[in-house]
Amino acid sequence: MFFYKIMPVFDLLAAAAILFGPLLPTDPVRLAGTYLIGKGIFFVLISKDIASAFDFIIGLYAISIAYLHFYNIFLSLIAVVFLLQKSTFAIAA
Repeated sequence: MFFYKIMPVFDLLAAAAILFGPLLPTDPVRLAGTYLIGKGIFFVLISKDIASAFDFIIGLYAISIAYLHFYNIFLSLIAVVFLLQKSTFAIAA
């Protein structure tokens, strides 16, 4: 039960890392991407949830921000809105 309340907080931190990706050092953005990829793979294998597949894709985007310096404000806003919406519903539940 603890993980279901702490993961939305990590999603919020990942959203902030993606939004401010070019301004942050590589490590926070890389950690956010790694967290989202791991969580996405785990929950896709467990529950076959489409939202978890989006977590995986957003994690790949975060890794591309960190290592390839690929930053697109439109893609970042879509990712941040998705993560904010998902974490808000999870915290409220």
